[in-house]
Amino acid sequence: MKRSVPERVAALAVVAVMSLVVTGCVAGAKFPRNDEGGFEGTVTSVGQDNLRMDVGDGNMWVDAWAVCGDNTSQNISVGDEILVFADRELFSYDAWRILDADGEPACG
Repeated sequence: MKRSVPERVAALAVVAVMSLVVTGCVAGAKFPRNDEGGFEGTVTSVGQDNLRMDVGDGNMWVDAWAVCGDNTSQNISVGDEILVFADRELFSYDAWRILDADGEPACG
């Protein structure tokens, strides 16, 4: 049975998305959680509502908007040691709590 071009494109799109999901889940496994369920690491870059941090053997992308709004870079700096509580999304982790090195909320 020969498929039409739109059917083939749709099938390829499904395979591509599934590959990204599987790759993302496997890559996410390299980030160890501490006893409280958070990720401990050092901030390597900061944007308006996101950040990257070294965790374990990798570099984690964190969407910080739910915690810091558009003020992430006003509260968190490169080199900061932080603790992030977040859920895995497709391409990043969606933070719901971020603590500084003293255990205080990083975005106040």
